[in-house]
Amino acid sequence: MTPHDAATNGLDVFIVNQDNVVIYPDGQEKTLLAPDKAAFNPQSYTTDGWGDGISYLTATAPVREFIAGQSLGWRIVVRQPITRTLADVRHLQRVVLLSLAAATILFLALVWWSATRFSRPLERLAALAHRIEAGEEKTRLEVADAPQEIRSLAAALQDMADALLSHQEALAQSNAQLEERVTERTAALAQANAELHQLARRDALTGLANRFAANERLQDEFLRMRRHGGSYGLLMLDIDFFKRINDTLGHAGGDEVLRHVATTLRTLVRESDFIARVGGEEFMVILPESSLADAARVGEKIRAGIAASQPPIDRQVTVSVGVALATPEQEDMDLAVRQADTQLYRAKEAGRNRVAGGPQSAA
Repeated sequence: MTPHDAATNGLDVFIVNQDNVVIYPDGQEKTLLAPDKAAFNPQSYTTDGWGDGISYLTATAPVREFIAGQSLGWRIVVRQPITRTLADVRHLQRVVLLSLAAATILFLALVWWSATRFSRPLERLAALAHRIEAGEEKTRLEVADAPQEIRSLAAALQDMADALLSHQEALAQSNAQLEERVTERTAALAQANAELHQLARRDALTGLANRFAANERLQDEFLRMRRHGGSYGLLMLDIDFFKRINDTLGHAGGDEVLRHVATTLRTLVRESDFIARVGGEEFMVILPESSLADAARVGEKIRAGIAASQPPIDRQVTVSVGVALATPEQEDMDLAVRQADTQLYRAKEAGRNRVAGGPQSAA
């Protein structure tokens, strides 16, 4: 029963009797070979020494009965040095450890290679993205030598960048159109405001300035006179017997007379002079840088010119004129207006179609 490679493997086989005495093989030193009796208990495995300083793995097995009920009590004892028993295991351990180390190194190398394979294209992709962020919108997000996943990511990012660029261009175009429209609307609004400004200061019937514009011009002239000195003349005109004209010819005829007087006034004064319709049939003329005598001469020129004009009705149209002079000593800009009004009433009381308030009045 002893294996043929028992000696090679350091395997010893003994047979012991019921007294734990080695009966096989013959010639063995029983005291040397007999370990602790506990080592020969049936079905036991121990690693006890045999008294020779070597640790053995020992196993026992009973010899079966050949006659029922009559057991010999013999056992077969097999021993092998533990170093030899575990040699294959230790070899396997070394193989496993070396294999594990090699696998670890291979795994780390694979991880490094995979990380490099993915990280470098990602770094290039990030650099391209930073260029786009810096204002180079036309930069293409291309990483041709990258893995398919990175290429797919780059394509998706490129589509997103193209869409954003398209939206940006559309927004810029929309903003430009909006700015152009705003500019047009602003210009139209400015023109409308200018027209409204003119309408607010123009008499719709005659086209002359109205009372609001006259007050503004009076204030400007008064402030200029107070700053720089000098004087300016002021004429107040009233169409004679205008109520009679309205009563006989109606308001349409009266409107024709008002327009005729306004047109004639424009031809009788300087471009620097200011004319306004300040009441129903009442007009104001401001004469910058004028003396009282100058204002009286212009008043007479206006009176004579209107009296000699050809009105749109079959009767003569005349005006009465009141003359006043504004000077720097006056504290109130309306003082000259009140004085001209007073002179206008004097001209009417004196018979109309005349000028009052100058150095001398002319009929």
